[in-house]
Amino acid sequence: MTSAQESQQATDAHAYTYLEAYQKPAFNIASVKLQFDLSAQDTKVEAWVEFTNVTAPLLLHGEDVRLEYLAVNGTQMTDYQQTDKAITLDVTGDFTLHQIVHIVPEKNTRLEGLYSSGKHLMTQCEAEGFRRIMYYPDRPDVLSSFHVSLTADKQDYPTLLAGGNFVSAQDLPDGKHQAVFFDPHPKPSYLFALVAGDFDRLDDNFTTKQGQQVGLTIHVDKGNLARSEFAMQALKNAMKWDEDIYNFCYDLEHYHIVAANDFNMGAMENKGLNIFNAKLVLASPDTATDTDYDLIDAVIAHEYFHNWTGNRITCRDWFQLSLKEGLTVFREQQYCADQLSFLEQRVSDVGTLRSRQFPEDAGPTAHPVRPEKYLEINNFYTTTIYEKGSELIRMFHQILGTEKYYQAIDIYRQKHDGTAATCEDFFNAMQQASGQDLSQFMRWYEQAGTPEVTVKITQDGADKVLTLSQQIPQLKADSPKQPHMIPLKFAWLDPQKSTGEVNISAESDDADISNDMILLRQQTQRFTFKNMPADALLSLNRGFSAPVKITGDFDYFTLARCDNDPFSRWDAKEQFLLQEYCAILSGQKTFADAQQKIYDLFADLLADKEHESFLWQLPDISSCALAMSDFSPHDFYALSHQMEQFIASNFQTQLTDIYHYYTPQGDSDYRRGRRARQSSHMALYYLSLADNGAELLSQHYENARNMTEKFAALRMIRRDVPQFIAMRSAMLQKFADDWQDEKLVMNKWLAVQGGILAPEQLTNIQAIIAEGKHFSLKNPNNIYALVGQMTATMSPAYHRADGAGYKFLGEFLQQLDKLNPQVSARLLGIALMNSDRLKQNYQQGLIGMLQKLLALDLSPDMFEIAENHLQSLSNK
Repeated sequence: MTSAQESQQATDAHAYTYLEAYQKPAFNIASVKLQFDLSAQDTKVEAWVEFTNVTAPLLLHGEDVRLEYLAVNGTQMTDYQQTDKAITLDVTGDFTLHQIVHIVPEKNTRLEGLYSSGKHLMTQCEAEGFRRIMYYPDRPDVLSSFHVSLTADKQDYPTLLAGGNFVSAQDLPDGKHQAVFFDPHPKPSYLFALVAGDFDRLDDNFTTKQGQQVGLTIHVDKGNLARSEFAMQALKNAMKWDEDIYNFCYDLEHYHIVAANDFNMGAMENKGLNIFNAKLVLASPDTATDTDYDLIDAVIAHEYFHNWTGNRITCRDWFQLSLKEGLTVFREQQYCADQLSFLEQRVSDVGTLRSRQFPEDAGPTAHPVRPEKYLEINNFYTTTIYEKGSELIRMFHQILGTEKYYQAIDIYRQKHDGTAATCEDFFNAMQQASGQDLSQFMRWYEQAGTPEVTVKITQDGADKVLTLSQQIPQLKADSPKQPHMIPLKFAWLDPQKSTGEVNISAESDDADISNDMILLRQQTQRFTFKNMPADALLSLNRGFSAPVKITGDFDYFTLARCDNDPFSRWDAKEQFLLQEYCAILSGQKTFADAQQKIYDLFADLLADKEHESFLWQLPDISSCALAMSDFSPHDFYALSHQMEQFIASNFQTQLTDIYHYYTPQGDSDYRRGRRARQSSHMALYYLSLADNGAELLSQHYENARNMTEKFAALRMIRRDVPQFIAMRSAMLQKFADDWQDEKLVMNKWLAVQGGILAPEQLTNIQAIIAEGKHFSLKNPNNIYALVGQMTATMSPAYHRADGAGYKFLGEFLQQLDKLNPQVSARLLGIALMNSDRLKQNYQQGLIGMLQKLLALDLSPDMFEIAENHLQSLSNK
């Protein structure tokens, strides 16, 4: 058998789910009543499900549950078909299905369904975790009310929670107690949640603009109460913002958040009972960085916003995942921009899109915002679904304008509240409000890949002629791509005036154009701008109005110095430096050739009184890899260090002034001090590379007043230069000694260890895992911090010349896949990002690792990722 035949045989062993095969359920569920007798060793689940209008054999999903009893209308069933994944019943009509099953939460290392996290019990049911709790049609278009009764030992589990409204509580014999909850809003099983444990709780309340008082509670591990205060304020801010901007009010009597130490995702929006990764709840200045505060604020808002965009209106099927996630990410980004600044938020959003989503769009796992098939739905919680999906909503907002966008949201809510909807449903609301034909826009949902817009500017007498051409790279066996509708914000600039935009008079025979936006609809379009200065510069895709790549003969160097739009100035700086990096790495020019322009650019940037620190950042490794076809991580880091040393040595006076000016301003208050700290720390990084940099860095670490300042210094020692190597071990040891009892803080220590840019660091990473003192294979946060950081940064410890990094990763993933397939697949995806852009010697090492993995009995999660990447690399 050939390797190709073996690959096909393995693929055939796993069943794909296809969008075109979707069929509505041949039944309805009127209500679900559940009784849980909870324990870590053996949880008994008893359920009564009222089915109506059943017209075909009933498929009930169930995995890792032991069936004790099954009855229809009180008559025990024995005649049914059962596999390790489902039960099929040949019954029709209206009936109550009664079942009793048993599950063992403490053995559930997948962290899907009901599982143990320390001494607590909790659930994670999205996407298909409910089938690990009981036999049920576990699909998002099956909606029902849920009545839930929880019974447990009161001493072990004094707190009992489920989604919906609290109904009653009572003490029972034998030291047990019971709590009952009812959720009146029909919901799919993926939004079911329960929690049992012993927590500290922070209570507050919020009064909606409709006058309803809502109880708010955050549940945290004992001793962490004070660290939940910021999360509570963030929740109240989000509730108020959602009322003011979207007119969405909360609809239950109480809102609970529970912080979990073991959680695969960031958080989960279960109706009325959100379960969060603890790192996205707990914060205090001594343990959390400004970045942690930013993330907590964003994710608290995101999960709350899901109450309407995800819960009240949910997804018909998992192909429509971006319906809830893309829309909610956009709402989250709007909120964060209002809390901080549009510029800072937009730079962050676009940076993430380019460094993570663009490579995904160009790689072997590329998929449309609404996929056409999947092998394992957990693999589609991707930046394409979330971040690119958000950009689609942003484009709607720009094309329709603010007023019509919110009219469309109202139409969408009124038509689909309480239903499981589709991307077409959302699109139809947008089109109805717009009053125009937007049908071409649906291609954004249907076509994978990042559109590339090629720009050509010619002079025709006193006029400038702009020709725009769009194309989407062909991926795999895709059908030919059709042109997108692309909103491109623009301006013509006078380079002689720092804030000068040129007044325009434009002509076009075949496209929409306004004073600041072109709506590109066709493959190629031509625009004439009348009476333009010969030296006028085009600033295009301002604010990143469309998630596209722009190519053409742009003077990014001049735009980075004169563009009057702060975002576009940052963007031009990014593109200019990326061009320089690629030219040097590919041998088209030397570093000496690039020095003068780099010097001139940074002289301007550092003289800017605003001192936006992101303007001083150099290109990241992912963006650079994506821009090349024969990429070496080792060469990138060598060049990046050379660039940093050049800036540090040429601008020491300016950087020193910035550091000493901003450092005293960076007080412990998150909002007041964050911007000053950003500028201070970016200056510190460059200064630390100077001859006396180690001393300054050490002083900063010792004098740090909060975790932001301390961690900023700690993470700088990842660079493999003599002054950092000399101080690295002592600084890391001191940090570990100081924080060894704080799990979340020690994840920062793990992230620094994983990100150290030295081949020999692999030995230290292996030692940390083997020791097990600060690392557990069962904790996703530990895994992403240590091994995920090593692979995400394309570290020399991972891409070692002797292949030891690939061997380590393959063996690590083999162990992890047996425990938690969802995390193993995500980790492999991180490790393989941009792999098809690497030089041949790197690719061969990765091919060998993937071949060994695919020879094993892998989970569908990891098989899908490994198989797609192996095929792509083997075809190079």
